[in-house]
Amino acid sequence: MLLEASIDIDRPIETVFDFVADPRNDSRWCPRVISCEQRPGEGPGRGARYDVLHDPTLIRRHTRSIEIVEFDRPRRMVSRQEDEVAAFTISYLLERTPRGPRLTQRDEIAWRISRIARPVAKRIVGRHIGSQLRKLKQVLESPDPAAA
Repeated sequence: MLLEASIDIDRPIETVFDFVADPRNDSRWCPRVISCEQRPGEGPGRGARYDVLHDPTLIRRHTRSIEIVEFDRPRRMVSRQEDEVAAFTISYLLERTPRGPRLTQRDEIAWRISRIARPVAKRIVGRHIGSQLRKLKQVLESPDPAAA
């Protein structure tokens, strides 16, 4: 299953990329992320791995593993994320526009839940992507993004 959403952010493309490419920032714009700890790797980049404490809708808190599989600053970052719910391939794609960079989040999802639950999960995840991108825009466009 594929879900995708985009948003324009009034900040330099490198600033947007650097922020979203570091999963340690996720708790600042993804309300379901409680914490994120880096495992192997030094800072964001290809091969870096993270453990995330995740608190999704309708499912108990659990750990999700993240591995950065592509890292092409400032245009593209792809991570492979796995937990008991699904295996996610999440791409952050950035392009320059006259209004600033456009960030597209593309989630490819291989569900590990029952077929009956998948339509509800799809709706929930789709709604979360949209709200996360709006929160990201708010954080990055604030007067002091480091303090948000």
